[in-house]
Amino acid sequence: MFSTNLVKELKQERQVYQVTPQDKLYYALEIIDCNRNVPQSNINALKRSIQKNNALYLKPITIDNEYYIIDGQTRYNACKELNIPFYIDIVDSADWSNEDLISINTTQRNWGLKDYLKYYVQFNKDPYIAFNQFLKLHEHITIQMLIAVFNKTSFRKGLNSKNFKEGELEYNSSNKTTILQWLGWLHAINEAAVRPSIDKRTKRNQEFQSALFKKFQSPNWDNGRFVNNLSMYPHELNKLKRVSDFDQEVERIYVSH
Repeated sequence: MFSTNLVKELKQERQVYQVTPQDKLYYALEIIDCNRNVPQSNINALKRSIQKNNALYLKPITIDNEYYIIDGQTRYNACKELNIPFYIDIVDSADWSNEDLISINTTQRNWGLKDYLKYYVQFNKDPYIAFNQFLKLHEHITIQMLIAVFNKTSFRKGLNSKNFKEGELEYNSSNKTTILQWLGWLHAINEAAVRPSIDKRTKRNQEFQSALFKKFQSPNWDNGRFVNNLSMYPHELNKLKRVSDFDQEVERIYVSH
């Protein structure tokens, strides 16, 4: 640790201000016409995040001295709809150009599923630790498909990913057996085929896994039967791309004699 205050050496450029609904500036900010449009879905997602954990003070909205928003129009809209304070810092209107908007908006990267996984693992959330272990153990399954397994479904998008991002992944008596069973079945299928072997691209194909997980949900599914048939008969799995095509081929193999 440094024994001196290193901030004293720095030149102060700008200050951060809190703006409340009672302040005139709250409703005076302007959106720049050439900036990208903000989908309402993005605003709604941010509102949910703010309601769960309001960390707006960590990322002020950047405006110029003519009250145009340079960075933070999603935050601004979300705060107005929630009627809550937000934070701003101000730059001189002569110090930025429209080209800066492109730089700001194209260099920022939203968190991916791996980022959320790393975050919750570091904070020792048990379901995410278990999830990460399964992901390392089963090299051919993607994060999206493993989320589907944890939710006992064949669908890899939508609510499943939303809950994962919000820290609501579950790993308990309601899904443990299914997770172990489905991943075991998937591994057995990947290793069973010999005419030809299932290639790595197909093993990692989310459409292939979706078709299988759809079958796994059936109470009459007999994975031993499918594995046995797959080891005995030729298949076209490596040539397919769509879920519907995989579904038909899996069914054909399943009923082979």
